[in-house]
Amino acid sequence: AWDTYTDIQNGFSLKYPSTWNKGQEPVVGGDIVVLSPVSVEQIGTQVQAVSVYVTKNPKHLTSMEYYDQVVKPDQAGSVCTDPSINTNVPSSLQGLDVTIIEGLCGVLTQGPRMVAISGDHIVVVSSSFVDEVNNNLIYEILSTFKFIK
Repeated sequence: AWDTYTDIQNGFSLKYPSTWNKGQEPVVGGDIVVLSPVSVEQIGTQVQAVSVYVTKNPKHLTSMEYYDQVVKPDQAGSVCTDPSINTNVPSSLQGLDVTIIEGLCGVLTQGPRMVAISGDHIVVVSSSFVDEVNNNLIYEILSTFKFIK
């Protein structure tokens, strides 16, 4: 069974396993919504999770431009090899301005990250799952993403 996270203010939704917990972490410019199989009390620590962050897009960047101008420079000097773009986007996301990036580093080795653009909003869905089983689950979650009116 799946639950749906809906952000009416920013106009999108995505589904996640109903056994997971939802929490929020305050950050500059808003909040990060964290979806995780661990308890809410552990969210914010180094746990496996999917994080959803929304930011403004005043320069009207495309998802690839955001990758080139924001994501890639953030990785400069990290221990990871060059991140790569997954060109095999789930069919449910085709037609959207979406880029999926693999091979990123952070405090934890990261799983796939999706950048989705709609008008003045950039939605970034990141994951800290790295094994093949969890990567498949992350792609299932990403495939449920949709912009709503």
